[in-house]
Amino acid sequence: MVLLVSEFARINVTPDQINNIQVNDVVGMILKWLFLIGFALYILFALLAIRQIEIMSNTVVTPLSPKIRLVGYLNLCVAIAGFIFTYLYLR
Repeated sequence: MVLLVSEFARINVTPDQINNIQVNDVVGMILKWLFLIGFALYILFALLAIRQIEIMSNTVVTPLSPKIRLVGYLNLCVAIAGFIFTYLYLR
C-alpha cells in the first residue's frame, strides 16, 4: 500500500488535467452515441430504399429490377455491418 501511495505522489496531476480528462470522456461518449444514432438512421434509410425498390419492381417490370434489388440489399448489409463495427470498435 505504501508503494502505491508513493508512486501516486510522484505523479504531478493538477486539477485542470483532471477536468480535461472528464471533459474528454464526456465528449467521447457523446461522439460514440452520435455515430451509433447515425448508423441506425442509415439502416432505416436502407430499409426505406428496399421498400421503394420493391414497390417500383412491382409497378414497372424491367430486366434491371433484380440488379437494383441486389444493390438495395447490399446497401442494407453495409449499413448493418457499419453499425455493428461502430458498436464493437467504440465499446
